Amino acid sequence: MKFTQHRSLDAGLPPIEEDLAVRMEALFERCPALYGFTVQDCSAPDELTLADLGIFADAGFEAVRIDGWTDSPSRVVEGIEFRRVTVTAIKSTRCACVHRGQMVIYRGPYAEVRDDENRVYPRGERVEVCEHTFRRLAAGPCKDDFIALAAPPCSSRRAPR
Repeated sequence: MKFTQHRSLDAGLPPIEEDLAVRMEALFERCPALYGFTVQDCSAPDELTLADLGIFADAGFEAVRIDGWTDSPSRVVEGIEFRRVTVTAIKSTRCACVHRGQMVIYRGPYAEVRDDENRVYPRGERVEVCEHTFRRLAAGPCKDDFIALAAPPCSSRRAPR
């Protein structure tokens, strides 16, 4: 992998992570409507690990997930196994957190899950979320994991007694 000679996003990042973060930022500056891409690389495990997926969230991606992992390595070099790993994520525009009464219910199977913004969704419980989060959970890659409850319609008329 060649390292780019761009400005640093975070001087504390290891060189390979800094390079990836800089390239991701440059890509989205050139193509602001792009909402995803694929990274192919053969990095040794001590250079970039799956635990380092936080760099995608740091670059503004949401719903980062490992979608593919080969059972056997494609090759082994000096004892280092190289596998094909597919990571998907969504680049969405951030907006003000507007609550309109939408709720979601996490279906399970885990007792609870936590999103990248540290919101907790206990299994089987209604959780009120903002409009942005509601759209992401109701129609995004997590849509099968949540029940989306739209906000009740507003009415200026009083209900009959």
